[in-house]
Amino acid sequence: LAAAPMYNTKHRAKVIDFTSAFMDVSATLLLRKPPKARELQIKTVRDLLSQSEIQYGTLDTGVIIRAFKATNATHERMLWRNMQRFKPSVFTETNEDGIERVRREKYAFIIPSTIGEYIAMRLPCDLVTVDRFLMKRGYSLAVQQGSPLKQEVDQALYILNDIGHLDELYRKW
Repeated sequence: LAAAPMYNTKHRAKVIDFTSAFMDVSATLLLRKPPKARELQIKTVRDLLSQSEIQYGTLDTGVIIRAFKATNATHERMLWRNMQRFKPSVFTETNEDGIERVRREKYAFIIPSTIGEYIAMRLPCDLVTVDRFLMKRGYSLAVQQGSPLKQEVDQALYILNDIGHLDELYRKW
């Protein structure tokens, strides 16, 4: 494989080169859509923190948990502390469990934006994503260290981004 897409991390960058990021990934809130006549009450992390009706959680392992443990941002630290106190546990073993919990309960699932946006667009179209926060990670192509392919791919990504083609692809897929 000449290039493989993955999160660009400091640890990985020690052994491979990364192209420029072609997509940014953050955490997002996955919520149930309100009935047509009602407006969505939670539009930001602050809105979620200022209410007590809806619990929220995330996967019990993975990139979001690691980001919560490492963050120094006030609102994200407050979310993390609250999630640790909720009973029963608000952490799930799989994304599917979290998504189903959003559909069944008064629950918001914190999920990577790419996954959340994809799920929200799938039938039965009963979910919505709001806000982007916490981990702002670049999704890049990994290439062998020192490969001339990196510069060529960076140039192609720059052009595709400049003409809006990367955004078109994201919206399409």
